[in-house]
Amino acid sequence: MTAYPETVLAQTQHNCASRDAVTRFLNTLHAEHLSAVGLVNPQTVAEIYVSEQGTWTIVVTNVAGVSCLVLSGQDWQNVAKPEAKADNISR
Repeated sequence: MTAYPETVLAQTQHNCASRDAVTRFLNTLHAEHLSAVGLVNPQTVAEIYVSEQGTWTIVVTNVAGVSCLVLSGQDWQNVAKPEAKADNISR
């Protein structure tokens, strides 16, 4: 896969709005709700929104409250978190 930062930057300018507006859009248009959150860096949070129909969207939000749609797709599947392995070392 080849990345073209200029193209992505140009696209994100059109896919950004306040976080409230973005979440309303995802809920109204796709019935997507927040499913996961992760810290990208101290100024940026990544969020994954998922619908019961399997559509999904990744949103990045900055500290100013501006959210940008980064990726979206279909057929989202949750994967069970693996159980932690017990320490098998004898003492």
